[in-house]
Amino acid sequence: MFIAVKKRGKSISMNDEKIENIILLNGELKSILNDAIRSLPEIYRTVFVMREIEDMSVAETQQCLNISGVNVKVRLNRAKADAQGSVICSL
Repeated sequence: MFIAVKKRGKSISMNDEKIENIILLNGELKSILNDAIRSLPEIYRTVFVMREIEDMSVAETQQCLNISGVNVKVRLNRAKADAQGSVICSL
């Protein structure tokens, strides 16, 4: 099977092998990201999940956790930094 995809005005061709490789890489990446999120300390993981996965606002997150908006942002930044470090170590 052959698929032509337009990306930014350019045609990209993909055969079954390329598509299968992309699917495998996406599965591996998903596993690495899940492991990185699970390895976060609970106070960071909770904020990360609420903000990035559940798409809650800073105000909603601070109200649910009874912490300041600044604290939400600090914990989110620390969670992202820790997760990024875990992902890099896994690659």
